[in-house]
Amino acid sequence: MRCEDAEEFVSGLCDGERIPREAAEHIGECEKCRTWLQDYAMLGAELRRTASLDSPKNVSAIQHLLTSTKRAKEKRSFEVWWKKGAEAMRIPRFAFVLMLLLIVGLSSGLVVVRARSNAQGPVLLVTLKLPNSDLSWQCALSMNGQQNGACSGGMDVKKRGFLEFGIQFLARQGDKIALGIRRQFLPLSPNGGSFTFSTADLENLPIEQYELEPGQKLQIDIEGLGKAELTGELLDHMPVLPLAPYATLDPAQDELRMISPLLLRGREAIIDMDHGSATGTGKDGAVWIHAPGVGRLIVSAENFPGAVKGQVSQSRIDFEIGGKQYQLLAGAPITRAQDVWVQFDRNFQSSESPGGAIGWAKLDYLLAKQATPD
Repeated sequence: MRCEDAEEFVSGLCDGERIPREAAEHIGECEKCRTWLQDYAMLGAELRRTASLDSPKNVSAIQHLLTSTKRAKEKRSFEVWWKKGAEAMRIPRFAFVLMLLLIVGLSSGLVVVRARSNAQGPVLLVTLKLPNSDLSWQCALSMNGQQNGACSGGMDVKKRGFLEFGIQFLARQGDKIALGIRRQFLPLSPNGGSFTFSTADLENLPIEQYELEPGQKLQIDIEGLGKAELTGELLDHMPVLPLAPYATLDPAQDELRMISPLLLRGREAIIDMDHGSATGTGKDGAVWIHAPGVGRLIVSAENFPGAVKGQVSQSRIDFEIGGKQYQLLAGAPITRAQDVWVQFDRNFQSSESPGGAIGWAKLDYLLAKQATPD
């Protein structure tokens, strides 16, 4: 046995622990290891002698001896570990040092992540987990009185029905956060069929107040579905996608994503939704934007009647209607496709969104909505 292998048993021997026979034989025969053993024994004896004096003046001396003992153990343990790593690993010593720096960097990063999760920031990220299902819904709510203080959406609960859910920040007092919640579960009929989410229908439902504490679980009873679980996490910033806070910058396959859209006709901005966003996946769906007095814009990856082709370049779509050039700009990449299909209905009006809105819906549902007032 080498001294580096036996060193870790020296301090254990001084602490009264049993050590392997091979280590005991080596320590008894090795002058270097016996010197380490003597050093530890002297420190222990001096510590016991000082403590026996039973005087307040000796407190600092005892603490100094304890610190010295601890540092000696840590120093020698580190030396042994370093030598083992440098000798056993068949890699250049520079690479070994670089690996150590990387480990230290990652450890520091863990501290940063932990601090962020406990941040007392102005944004509450809520997660709704459905009962007896792996489905969940997330939304980031602003708590500083600005926009994005409420959000809503729909979830297709496979083979069961459709859930409409809306949540709104009301007030905050210490760790307690008051939320207003609306929900409605529409069970699937025996004949099947499809569902379409409507913000207007959800706003007509009664709002119930709940109190949530970040880090705790809150039970939300949903008629026809069961008890869902709501949790909250405080963030120090508003995610780019409030309804998909952990989404990557690149859109998923067959996904259409529209964040803070700006529609230009020539050099004139005719639609500007700086806080609006919508996203959806599926070739049979589309993003729609309605602005009062301007009309409705539909963008789909699938060709449909009355649409023109638009050319996609990251977060920009260029298209032409009636001899006029249009540019649709967004705050993030819109789709993976190179081309999309666009329809701009300037005569469209809607009582569901009189102040303007943005959303994602099935294409056939959008085309069924005529350009006349509802």
